[in-house]
Amino acid sequence: MKNIKHKKIYLLICILLIIKCVIVTAQINALNLGKTPQNAISIFPAGFHTDEINKNINFKFYSISYKGYIVSSFKNSFKDTTYSIGINKNITSKNKITIGYSAGLLYGYNGKLSNTKGIPFRKTALFQGNINPFLGLNISYKLTKKIEFATFLEPLVIIYGFNFLY
Repeated sequence: MKNIKHKKIYLLICILLIIKCVIVTAQINALNLGKTPQNAISIFPAGFHTDEINKNINFKFYSISYKGYIVSSFKNSFKDTTYSIGINKNITSKNKITIGYSAGLLYGYNGKLSNTKGIPFRKTALFQGNINPFLGLNISYKLTKKIEFATFLEPLVIIYGFNFLY
């Protein structure tokens, strides 16, 4: 009985955090911190950790970006399936190169990031639970009208692949 009560409380907290993420996202959009990028389906099959550059990892990263919102799924370094929800904005674009950022919430690390060296603020409540924040830099190069080579950089991970624009 006690375990069911804890699960209900945890579910309520998760729902409230998702609502908060949507509210913060709307506030960021209202601040106009960047331009909404073109809608895309992204497949980033490869990447590496910045502390292990010679070790390529298949993160199996898949995402869909629609009107500046992004939802993704990937295999993290602990081999756990991880999901994210957030915003996607472009800061600048020139000569086929676009630079932007993505920010939001991750679910799937189960507190493991709090023990990972190189994660800023890893010993705070931000990374000790099941829901964690993320912020990363997006850089893309337009190959054709509808295909970009793209990379996503976070403090410890660099992944790369393709954006298919729609």
